[in-house]
Amino acid sequence: MVKTDSIKEFLKILEEKEQIYSYYSEIPNEQGEIEFIQVFVPYLDIDIIEEKYGEELNKLKIVLNPATERKILRKFLKQLRKKRPNLKIGNEIQSLSGDGFAVYLNWTNKTLMLHKYQNGQFKSKTCKKTPYWETDNGIWIAGFSNCNEAKNFCLETNNFLQKHFGVSYSVNEHRACGAYEDCKKEG
Repeated sequence: MVKTDSIKEFLKILEEKEQIYSYYSEIPNEQGEIEFIQVFVPYLDIDIIEEKYGEELNKLKIVLNPATERKILRKFLKQLRKKRPNLKIGNEIQSLSGDGFAVYLNWTNKTLMLHKYQNGQFKSKTCKKTPYWETDNGIWIAGFSNCNEAKNFCLETNNFLQKHFGVSYSVNEHRACGAYEDCKKEG
């Protein structure tokens, strides 16, 4: 039988030492005991984990599988929020207030689009076309005070995606709401 506490400790080590985010599911045997654990990690990290932690994987009966980009990305975003407490992610956003920048992370089109809002409203109806802050196509992240802060977030997110999934997202400023002009001024 596998101890779940040990699994959680192992996954915490991966997150803290290697910046590898994961999620898992327990696979029971016929008696209902946990036979092995499926741990889902970014596919580019599987070889690294097997090489560095092979003994622990065997001892804890862990089977590694490729993770979905979205689930791992959400864990990464939640970790970033610890460094930037103003960030609101997806459905945590009840409404915007004041002035600032928001980023729409579109995982369908592989883009990070910067948007500007004033008095809690986007200037253009083309910014946010749905009442939802999280959709099948992407997720909103709000709480950036200026363009440079939003761009740094985009670069950090893009670096994470390149390292763990081998994908690169384009970073763009939305013209209709004035994000492009403001970012150009900030240089």
